[in-house]
Amino acid sequence: GGDAIEPLLAYLESGDPTLMVEAAGILGQIGSRETSIRLLAPYWSADGDPRVREAAAAALRRILEEPPTANQSARILADRARQYFDAPADLGGDEAGRTVVWLWEPEQRHVATKTLLADAARARLAARLAGEALAIAPSDADTRHVYLLTTLEAAGYEAGFDEPIELTPDTPLGRVAEFGPKALLTALDEALRSDHGPAAAAAAQILGQTATADEALAVGASPSPLARALRSSDRRTRAAAVDAVVRLKPTKPFAGSSYLPEAMAFLASSTGQRRAMVAARNTADALAVGGHLAGLGFEVETAVTGREMIQKLVESADFELVFLDARIDLPPLGILVQQLRQDGRTAAMPAGILAAEGFADRAERAARNDPMTLVLARPSDRETAKWQVERLASLARRAHVSPELRKQMAARTLGQLAELAETSRGVFDLSRVERAALGAAWSPALSGDAVAVLERLGSPESQKALVDLASNRGRSLEIRNAALAALAASIERNGILLTTGQILQQYDRYNGSAAADKPTQQILGGILDCIEGREGGEGIGDWG
Repeated sequence: GGDAIEPLLAYLESGDPTLMVEAAGILGQIGSRETSIRLLAPYWSADGDPRVREAAAAALRRILEEPPTANQSARILADRARQYFDAPADLGGDEAGRTVVWLWEPEQRHVATKTLLADAARARLAARLAGEALAIAPSDADTRHVYLLTTLEAAGYEAGFDEPIELTPDTPLGRVAEFGPKALLTALDEALRSDHGPAAAAAAQILGQTATADEALAVGASPSPLARALRSSDRRTRAAAVDAVVRLKPTKPFAGSSYLPEAMAFLASSTGQRRAMVAARNTADALAVGGHLAGLGFEVETAVTGREMIQKLVESADFELVFLDARIDLPPLGILVQQLRQDGRTAAMPAGILAAEGFADRAERAARNDPMTLVLARPSDRETAKWQVERLASLARRAHVSPELRKQMAARTLGQLAELAETSRGVFDLSRVERAALGAAWSPALSGDAVAVLERLGSPESQKALVDLASNRGRSLEIRNAALAALAASIERNGILLTTGQILQQYDRYNGSAAADKPTQQILGGILDCIEGREGGEGIGDWG
């Protein structure tokens, strides 16, 4: 009966003619019109086993009397694939958004159940149906577009969001890449507009590996889809777009050029901490809520106006959620929530509106039609705050990025910044990312990556940061020596950008190091060597 349908459909994917014939025959006996569409591909397969086609034909005649034509079959499959692709995200499955599916296990040569995200299962089925439609009508433009979208989405889920996709010949992604940059940009455009992060991130990665800068970026007066992906509300899409643009090594400005340093500055700002924002009309109210969040492991930041809240949120990639007092103003609550959703850096951030007495209607109006916002009571203890945090976190699901991954993204972005400063320095205003690099220099996990960026920025602030980092005895000797080497390279390339006062301070540091360990004295002496223009490391340790 009906319980047999899903495993039987999995057997149709086995590629084993004997099993496929058996499965088709039983599906015909069950007689479900809904599942008859899965018999269309084996029926119209030009290079399939004749026995399978005959079994599929018999099953279709039993269910439908007359099988649809080839063109009709391709349209039916493509339309159903599109329906699965367009279905709202995060619907279906258990409370964690997971569902059980039947899959063919080629090594064991049987079908078995597997638990997947409901969205991932839907994406996989959409890609399967679109692939079957394409096999029947390989030259149909609409079918090819649906195949591109669904295959990209399924690949994004299959890679696990956080792993790079690999382009292998004779695989679905390999065939997608062969469609060319123009088709991929069209697919990326729709994925961005319809909020399909996995498909958008996969498309951006493939463009970075297969297109040229002119093909992917210089496509008109308006920003190309790849440039717009740099402002996506999905952080993984933004990171994939950054990686793609850096790979493309653009040599001239393009529409949306400013989006790249903006995206990189945000991604590089993470230190891997869990941060929460509490915005209220006064600091005391904000701290009262923040105290409960601090007890849950969050570093809490407060704001007393909406404007201050937004400014702080876009300066750090580590904020995971925000609590808003319904009485907040500058701007008023409704406008503030709209501003939160209009900026890609905060658009996917879960927000809880704390409805004070007399302000419930305002809170409900602001949260209406916003799937990332909840109306909550002011938490009175840690347990209540914990429950509220869990509810807000459940809104994010796929969009959530763990602290460890945020830190990895920051390190990768810093490395890309160093590369970009070498390959495309004249194209982008990298001063916009300097603040992030300066902050990362003092993060133990990111110092090494930040040093390479500071070396190439060639600004007064970056040289001062390198001097301070090399002089700081609280940092590892490895990092301090790396900062010294970076300072030497920066001075050689850009000259000395330090002020007279900063140089005199460095002499004071050296003169006060008589009791310091020898490596410290050598590093401090090396800094003065750089300033005084001595070549190589000659003279290090000879001062005084």
